[in-house]
Amino acid sequence: TIFTPIKRTRLIYQHDPLNNNNFHKYIDNLPHLVLIARLATGYKVAAWSEAALRPKMVSEHNSLLFSLTNNRVFRLLNENTKAVTYDDFFLIFGNSELRLKVG
Repeated sequence: TIFTPIKRTRLIYQHDPLNNNNFHKYIDNLPHLVLIARLATGYKVAAWSEAALRPKMVSEHNSLLFSLTNNRVFRLLNENTKAVTYDDFFLIFGNSELRLKVG
């Protein structure tokens, strides 16, 4: 596999506990999305999706889940596994392995 160098990054959304905006307003329709989160348990996780998020979508495109705390990468195991599922109230990677609530 040949990797393409990353040419540019930008922060498109950062959670603000005083402002419960729906993050879909900021991240929808943007491909190659990287999410980094610190869970209530203290674990740090990340996810990447090749496909852009769109309402009513279920993507089988490339996607990865990462445990930043444990330095592990989790790939899709088979073709029946969902990479990303759009939900009005959650951001869902995998088959709900990573499910983050909006707001």
